[in-house]
Amino acid sequence: MDVLIGWQPYETIFNGSPIKMELRPLRRKAMMLLAPFMELGKETGVKLIVDTFELQGIAAQIFPEHVKDIRGITVNGKSIAWEDLTEEAVFCQLVGDIIGQLAVISSLKDSEAKNSGGPSDTQKPGGQATPELPDNPPIPG
Repeated sequence: MDVLIGWQPYETIFNGSPIKMELRPLRRKAMMLLAPFMELGKETGVKLIVDTFELQGIAAQIFPEHVKDIRGITVNGKSIAWEDLTEEAVFCQLVGDIIGQLAVISSLKDSEAKNSGGPSDTQKPGGQATPELPDNPPIPG
């Protein structure tokens, strides 16, 4: 299995116009910021449960390392930067769309997760690893 971690093209629609950019799957710290607001459903996929304006604040911490080369939109005639997206309220829905896509490309698909052996066999609730010990008969003593 090959996991794509580098920059990936992404296209979405904002206010009727196509917007293109490059996205990089979330790194650990960014995922930790976003994880408390994510819900994963079998039929719905990744769903964000957060106020859109609060999401812009989270995006301000995530976008610098995960969003670049935004094309198809300008602000006052100038190229848009991630700072514009995270600070201007008019972009709250676009930010939600981008964060949603970052969550999707940063998560294993169901089929990949099932084939990975996953942490479910070796993780305790709370994230502590449970060492896998071989089944050895007790030593008589």
